[in-house]
Amino acid sequence: MNFYESWLATSARLDETLGHPPVVARGRDLTWIETPQDARVAMIIGDAVGFPTQGTSLLKAEIPARSHTGKHAHGEEAIHVLAGRGFSVIDGARYDWKPGTTLHVPYRAEHQHFNTGDEPATYLSASTMDLDNAVKLGRLLQLEEKGPNPPDLDRRYPASASQHAADGRRIRLHLEDAIDEGVDYLVRTQSADGSWGQGRDTTDHDVMASVPGSHDAFRVGTTALCIRALRARARRDSCVPVTIRRRLWARDDPGAQPDESLAGSSWEADASRPRRSVADRRRRRSGLLGRLGWAAAPHGRRSGVTGCKS
Repeated sequence: MNFYESWLATSARLDETLGHPPVVARGRDLTWIETPQDARVAMIIGDAVGFPTQGTSLLKAEIPARSHTGKHAHGEEAIHVLAGRGFSVIDGARYDWKPGTTLHVPYRAEHQHFNTGDEPATYLSASTMDLDNAVKLGRLLQLEEKGPNPPDLDRRYPASASQHAADGRRIRLHLEDAIDEGVDYLVRTQSADGSWGQGRDTTDHDVMASVPGSHDAFRVGTTALCIRALRARARRDSCVPVTIRRRLWARDDPGAQPDESLAGSSWEADASRPRRSVADRRRRRSGLLGRLGWAAAPHGRRSGVTGCKS
């Protein structure tokens, strides 16, 4: 078979593989194995279990009580802790974790995970091992094997409160911190007109869209999502209702202060409010778009209205 025939065969095989892919991964179907790295690990999504991806894989692994994984290095990885408490050593630095913690393992960083509790620890791992291998960048170095924790574990790896690597990259994020920091980001990055997002903040090019009014519609949707997130937090943070109310005033008078008489209005979180009728919600939505100044442009796109900052 020459190279062109090989390409044709590969194309046909890909068409067949992608024609009827699985769409659901079930826990009861997982095949658990033991490796030098993990005492118990299973692939949830990936080519090896019949899920065609573009090079990504998702694993589930368990660390026995008072034990550690092996130490290895490979491409980038994201880890989310489901159960257990312990810490990871990534490039020589310690990062404590608990249920809800997410870790970022940088490219080729040596890393190892330690369960310091009396129950098994469980985590999810997402990586691009197959993609790295496909483009000839993949390397997997097994430096140490799994085993029980040494008695002098804390002396070897003193506790650290930092969530960042020495170069400033974020390595660890607890779930509660993610919510707080997300709210802080929204409050900090609100535009002068009370909305969120400028496409030019992330690229040198404007966001293009051929549908008239689409930029306005996208910005309305983005700001609505931001407000929804802030409303969910409004009871715990006094600056959040002010940030939400600012949107009503900034369009006509950017220098005006939010009217405190709006406190307790529908802009603030109020779980006890009765659900309104569909017709009433439509009327309120139409009036809200007018107050926000984002009625869709009848002809073409408006200048200066771009996508959402991420």
